Amino acid sequence: MNNNRIQKYLRIAPCYIMWQFRIPEIDKSTMRYDNISGAIPALITPFEVDNSIDLVTWKNWLAWHNAQTTQAAVVFGSTGEGLSLTMSERELLLKIARKQFDKTALIVGVSSPSTEQAIILAQQAKDHGADAILLTTPYYVRPSQDGLCLHYQKIALSVSIPIILYTVPSRTGVDVDDQTLLSLAEEKTIIGIKDAGGDISRLKRLIQKLPSDFLYLGGNDDEILENIEHGGAGTVSVVANLVPNAVESVIRNYQANQQWSKGKFSELQPLIDVIAKHGNPQVIKYMIQSSYSISSTMRLPLTSLSDAAKTESDHAMRLSQITPEEITF
Repeated sequence: MNNNRIQKYLRIAPCYIMWQFRIPEIDKSTMRYDNISGAIPALITPFEVDNSIDLVTWKNWLAWHNAQTTQAAVVFGSTGEGLSLTMSERELLLKIARKQFDKTALIVGVSSPSTEQAIILAQQAKDHGADAILLTTPYYVRPSQDGLCLHYQKIALSVSIPIILYTVPSRTGVDVDDQTLLSLAEEKTIIGIKDAGGDISRLKRLIQKLPSDFLYLGGNDDEILENIEHGGAGTVSVVANLVPNAVESVIRNYQANQQWSKGKFSELQPLIDVIAKHGNPQVIKYMIQSSYSISSTMRLPLTSLSDAAKTESDHAMRLSQITPEEITF
């Protein structure tokens, strides 16, 4: 690294400490990089009533999503109850996912308060063909911005895989601040961010300062339109589990026909509102059970919806004109 580059990172501390080491660049020609945009469903993980994984449904669910118009999907996020899965379960599910996703970019959620454990999870994702990892800020431990930088940098040094940062302070207790994001975005292995911080003004502040190919993904369904309007690349979406083509059409058509996209989005608003009110993945799993006959079983400490919440969810699905269908392959 030349002295000018070193001085650059000294000026934008805290993310300069480890940049003296060369983080390997990613060959973008070998991955589905262009696919990571638009509506990106954060997929559920189906469980049997005894809490074991329903592998048949998992295979069919992935195949169905692969056949839709969306081009990428996330597995093992909070919607997919990734923290409840063992390493061996993740391995088995990843093997199936890679086989089923012949056109869909596979993004694997990696979340741990331990940097070393995150490296193990990231390496597993790479070994099983992931196109990128969605790397959550460490939860519970609440590191400083220096700690966040070192966390991301060490993982990038250790595993050569595209990284999408993921900030969701409501779940983790820590956010990535503006300067940290700008610093981390300089490296080619860090290709984007999923921002579920609820502050759409950050996108507006930073989009012109970030590299032109940096993917600024929204993390909240209620901000889908704002993300696209201000230059974002799309949204990692919970509701797109249920209606992937509808969410994709809202995003892809926005620039050409804003009025149509806004009208279509308004049809989805009842679903988005009830998910926000009663929790994720509880609501979306119930909706998927109602629409596609996939079990809504969740592993503790998550529990099923109350009767009142189910009634609200049913009403939202009627308002959005969701009709049941069978998923078989």
